[in-house]
Amino acid sequence: MLLIEDFNLPYSGFSSIADSQCRVRKFEGQVNEPDVVAISAILGQSGTSITNRVEDICETLRNEQPTVEPIWVEHYPKGTGINNDVDTFAIVTFNEQGTPEWTPVTEIELMRLTGLLVGTL
Repeated sequence: MLLIEDFNLPYSGFSSIADSQCRVRKFEGQVNEPDVVAISAILGQSGTSITNRVEDICETLRNEQPTVEPIWVEHYPKGTGINNDVDTFAIVTFNEQGTPEWTPVTEIELMRLTGLLVGTL
């Protein structure tokens, strides 16, 4: 997959005490395949988690996307999530009401589903 964008995205958290931001990487899908958007927590970030604001983050990014829904990947790098000693990944989908649903995946499953090599995250 070809990395086409890599940037930090500020987003509104639940509190004004700490700023919230995540790292976003957009990868161009192969022919007839959707793009993949990886939303990653940032080490040392003390704001609202990406899990708690994923709907708003994805909505912001959707406004910049083509009409095909990308594959959304939630990524907590080592040192940032509940499983502090490993990277964790989840595919995020949205049901008809717009409610997010998370499917945790291993590194191998992530590669199979998206074509992403974990080292690129």
